[in-house]
Amino acid sequence: MRQHLPCNKNLRGTANDVVLRISISPQRVLLVHNLRLDKSKYKRIQRDHPENLVLYLNSEDGITVEAMLNDGCEEVISIVYQAITKDRELRCRNAKTASKKP
Repeated sequence: MRQHLPCNKNLRGTANDVVLRISISPQRVLLVHNLRLDKSKYKRIQRDHPENLVLYLNSEDGITVEAMLNDGCEEVISIVYQAITKDRELRCRNAKTASKKP
């Protein structure tokens, strides 16, 4: 069983051992195709600006793959994990009030 460290008065209102975001960037060329993403979980979003930026968003698991369209290939720029809605239970109970105190 995992025991959480006590909450400190920090701006994020989480215990010190809670990870809110992890971002990784490949050191070599990595194509989105090679990630073998489950298309039923990832929504592809192509922005107007910059026009070659593509996002693959998995809201359920909190994962975003950011890629650049280059000569017809989508090269991974970063893969990001962010805490999702169900992770809010990990927040300290007095997080909102602690951040408002002078």
